[in-house]
Amino acid sequence: MPRTVRAIKKRELIGRMTDMELLHYLEANPGKTLYEIAKALNWSTGKVQGSLRRLEDDLRVEVVEEKGRLKKRYYVKKVEDFLDMENL
Repeated sequence: MPRTVRAIKKRELIGRMTDMELLHYLEANPGKTLYEIAKALNWSTGKVQGSLRRLEDDLRVEVVEEKGRLKKRYYVKKVEDFLDMENL
């Protein structure tokens, strides 16, 4: 296997591990902002943002106003969020 293919596979594995760690954190700490997540996990905001982007379909985002500023708060979706209860 060429080195570039191995490198790509390794980066994908690292990304999946990062995503899983973030999901576990959000399950235990729902409603955190990007900055709060980065600070708690000792990650850069760019690393958190990249993982949040990859996990977009698994997360629920609420935009709230606090002290005149809009903030995005992140939650892991529950099973009910994935199901369309009206069409069951």
